Amino acid sequence: MKLCLKIFVVAILAAFTYSLIGCAAPAGFSYQNVSISLQEFCTYTCSSVAYDPNQPGVWEITQIEYFFTATAQNAPPQFTWALYPTENLTEPGYPTCTGSGCLPGEASLGPTDGYFNAGPNNTGTTVIYWTTGAPVYSGAALLQAQNFQYTISYQQQQLTVSGTPYLQTITKPATGIPMGDVLLAVSVPSSATNPSQTYTYYQLMEITGSGPSPYLIPSEPTNPSGLTNSVVTVPRGTSFQFLGGAVGASPCGSTSSCATQATGLQSINSVDNTVVWEVGSSTSAACISSAAGCPSYYGTISSSGLYTAPVNSPTGSFPFTAVVVMAPHLSLSNTKAAYITVN
Repeated sequence: MKLCLKIFVVAILAAFTYSLIGCAAPAGFSYQNVSISLQEFCTYTCSSVAYDPNQPGVWEITQIEYFFTATAQNAPPQFTWALYPTENLTEPGYPTCTGSGCLPGEASLGPTDGYFNAGPNNTGTTVIYWTTGAPVYSGAALLQAQNFQYTISYQQQQLTVSGTPYLQTITKPATGIPMGDVLLAVSVPSSATNPSQTYTYYQLMEITGSGPSPYLIPSEPTNPSGLTNSVVTVPRGTSFQFLGGAVGASPCGSTSSCATQATGLQSINSVDNTVVWEVGSSTSAACISSAAGCPSYYGTISSSGLYTAPVNSPTGSFPFTAVVVMAPHLSLSNTKAAYITVN
């Protein structure tokens, strides 16, 4: 998948504004009640940013190219931008465009997070972000994603005592960047006397429209194919936790599509990245969709990926090999597998 930067036109088809509030002190700017407003612009084949009702404050990004423009209140517009996890953040500067009709300075897609251009030293009022599909993190990026702490803000409709509806801004702490999501951060100085003191706005973005794509950690490598090496040894009667799921499912946009996309009716703009698991003797997903389920003599696995080895061997002796298989609810033939040694 590749794309090229289009001319930034004045006729913007969509723009959405959010703000968070912070504090600080004086000099040209008051540094009191510092806030950042963030606008999202898409420049062509643009559709509205979707919001999953189950994930307040999260943007569902389905387009390829986005501009994000920041405005500071009560602080100088000295913006610093970042993407998290930082493992896949590309430093400013465009690689060479490889597509037809590219303008000077345009780029083809690269890192897992998507390609991010924030100008020299990651500063400036506007950044450009290209999605490369829903990301799956591993190694240092996964560790940072699992432990990253930030704040998230969103507006939620409340009722007054008299029954009149109003919007209330909710700001709360969050830990962890989910698989398939990217965290955008923009900061400004929040003190006239301390340059290191900043206020940061965070926007969590779920990348959709490319899946559902499964991931399983640990799992057998797909290249070369046909490997049957055990990825983990599990003592009999004990458990091992797999990290697995799916990312990238498109949000359902109507009542009918939401009904067919899940076992139960989903809310408009919800995504279905649920997965099903089985454990057996091969990578075949024969019983993964069976109403009877899979036999338990190779062990059992929960809906969260917790494998529990049996006490007795189905082959009559130890060690023996079991295979964990996982697939997205919406695409049961799209499987990931992991061979296990039980001893």
